[in-house]
Amino acid sequence: MIVLAIFVLGGCMASFEDGNELAEVAKTKISEMPVDSLIVKLENYEPILLLDIRQVEEFEEGNIAGSVLLSRGELEFKISNESYWEEMFLYSPLPEDEIVVYCKSGARAALAAESLQKLGFSNVYSLQGGYLAYKAKTE
Repeated sequence: MIVLAIFVLGGCMASFEDGNELAEVAKTKISEMPVDSLIVKLENYEPILLLDIRQVEEFEEGNIAGSVLLSRGELEFKISNESYWEEMFLYSPLPEDEIVVYCKSGARAALAAESLQKLGFSNVYSLQGGYLAYKAKTE
């Protein structure tokens, strides 16, 4: 009986070769925003929370104006932490707020968007192609 339970439970768990494969699966569960759509939103000053989930060094090398750095390793722990947002003189995001997350190329952002959805945020997008795609369109 125990062997059967282990077999059944083990069969329910997916196995992935690497993080990129995991990100590809995440992309099927989230919405991606094309760079052109983000540019329009920024030009029209639409109210969005633009989260850069890269590392500090990556952010310092270049970022999208108006974005907030919240690295992937801290995202789930700080996104709903009011003290974190107050330190930056910002409001803590509400579950229905529009949030766009980006990383270098889109893989980490897809995983982050999926996590935010699991945390109850309903209006979350991953920037399609990440910062590299944004930079290519705006240079």
